[in-house]
Amino acid sequence: MLTVFIVKENFWLSNLKKTISYYQNATLFVTGQRNLNSYYSFFDEKTPRDYEVASFIRTHTTASDKVFIWGNNAQIYALSHRLPPGKYVVAYHITQSERALEDTQKILSLTRPKYIIILSEATSVPFRIKEYSMRVVLEKAFVYERNF
Repeated sequence: MLTVFIVKENFWLSNLKKTISYYQNATLFVTGQRNLNSYYSFFDEKTPRDYEVASFIRTHTTASDKVFIWGNNAQIYALSHRLPPGKYVVAYHITQSERALEDTQKILSLTRPKYIIILSEATSVPFRIKEYSMRVVLEKAFVYERNF
């Protein structure tokens, strides 16, 4: 009984600390004591970059344009209101099998995304991107644009 109480108490205290820090972060942001990037960074150090990439996508594409993100941050698709070109959304799914790699290469050849965005922490791109040229480097993200 004492063990259950201690475990529950530690769980409760741990969650209370997280909840308090969450509200402190929000309060500091709302009162102007924390800027937007600091607010985003509270959640994860890559969050500001993800929002910057999503903003680039939204402002440089139309709803019908395809974009392919090589990395493991699928939330960028949601933040940019764009769908991935194929059924695989993140690099770790694509690299799990030869079939997934082949399927992704095929869909990239068919859909010819306007942009291929490579996140800095991702493994090297296993696809041919000869038709693409470096357009811009965002915060730890490399944006390649289709040449034609």
